[in-house]
Amino acid sequence: MKHYRIVLPFLCLFFLSVTGRADELVPINWNDEQLEWHSYQAGVDKLHKTGGVGMLVLYADWCPTCKAYGKLFREESVVSSLDGVVLIRVDVDKNIGLSNQYDIDGDYVPRTFALDSEARIIQSLDPQTEQFSYFLPVSKPDYVVSFAEKLKRLKTEPGSMQLTALE
Repeated sequence: MKHYRIVLPFLCLFFLSVTGRADELVPINWNDEQLEWHSYQAGVDKLHKTGGVGMLVLYADWCPTCKAYGKLFREESVVSSLDGVVLIRVDVDKNIGLSNQYDIDGDYVPRTFALDSEARIIQSLDPQTEQFSYFLPVSKPDYVVSFAEKLKRLKTEPGSMQLTALE
């Protein structure tokens, strides 16, 4: 019986790796070493305190597109472009209420929102599609860099923002 306690976990991992589901168990690497990510409330508090702008990413660890999106945040150009932006990350499976609150044009992941200093949504800076306005291309680091630069520019030109306050 003791032998099964040792072997069973390895058999489970083997089964998951063979069926391709083991990767779903691995959290996304968002480059926490170089970027300061915040929980939702901590990020909102920082926005209020600093008067800055923020990037809110809603994701799910099981989502292959989210995993590809996470890789963008390891690109040096993306890392440097995000300097001065409050980064907020929310796992939709652990924060269903927040996910529903930001369900503006659908409940897809990843969704990326630009936020002003009051945590209001700045209307999509450059939607790639009409249907999914808050989806950023996962294979284009230059797009994330452009998004961050536009966001920081809006901080200095607040009158040009179109805002949406969530209830």
